[in-house]
Amino acid sequence: MQTKNKNQPITVPNKFIYHLRKNGLKVRLRHFRYAAEPNQPFQLHMVNKQNRSRFAEILSFGGITEIDVTFTDGKTYTGESKCSLEDTYCKRVGAYLAFKRAAGKRILELGF
Repeated sequence: MQTKNKNQPITVPNKFIYHLRKNGLKVRLRHFRYAAEPNQPFQLHMVNKQNRSRFAEILSFGGITEIDVTFTDGKTYTGESKCSLEDTYCKRVGAYLAFKRAAGKRILELGF
């Protein structure tokens, strides 16, 4: 059995979300970051342009990337990736790892 080398960078195919959508899959991607509202502890929040100003501090590392993939047969699978050194805190790599986990659930359900 081959083991995964933790020092090996993860290669993400170019425009992989675009290609999933182009091939008929519905993809919903969410990225949560640790952020603190004034006088509150850090919690996971979906931070975007509209709500960024309400946070006193937003951490540039950590968080969670979630993906929902609906296949052409209508079944939806969810994958999650915790932002860490494995994905070098890169949202794109986190999305790819989350997709691989969602696709893995489908493969297991199909019995491969």
